[in-house]
Amino acid sequence: MQKFDKNSFSLVGKVVVPMAKAFLVLMLYVNSGMGAAMAGEINTTWFGIAMEGYDPVSYFTEGQPQKGTKEFSYQWKDATWHFSSAKNRDLFASNPEAYAPQYGAHCANGLSLGHKVSGDPHLWRMIDGKLYLYFAERGRKRWSSNTDQWIQDANGHWTVLRDE
Repeated sequence: MQKFDKNSFSLVGKVVVPMAKAFLVLMLYVNSGMGAAMAGEINTTWFGIAMEGYDPVSYFTEGQPQKGTKEFSYQWKDATWHFSSAKNRDLFASNPEAYAPQYGAHCANGLSLGHKVSGDPHLWRMIDGKLYLYFAERGRKRWSSNTDQWIQDANGHWTVLRDE
């Protein structure tokens, strides 16, 4: 019969418990809808919400992201889009292509490099009246120069990666 001493339980407290906590946090994150569902044209949460619930029209009308609500929502391209007002929802519904972020809310920089990754609604840039989202500040800064080239590269990769 194996005997346990106080050092055996110390190992459990130092290794097993922190790993269990990390796993629990990861599961809560994934099940909360905050983790991105990458398959398909539009980048959504696991619950099918585009842009983590931010209002795409607000970037154009307010010059900054505004959180939308379920009350003002619209279905487009197998995603639910939230808006901060009925007016913004109606603007989007009348011309979604004009207000939706480029590349289905995926990271513009990642696409220019041939990778499909989530775009962050807080990391964005307007270029020629179009909304681009980025995964990281580094990618957004990269697009400060050679922008036409990065857009051309991203457009080329998007034709291949759009529905993956």
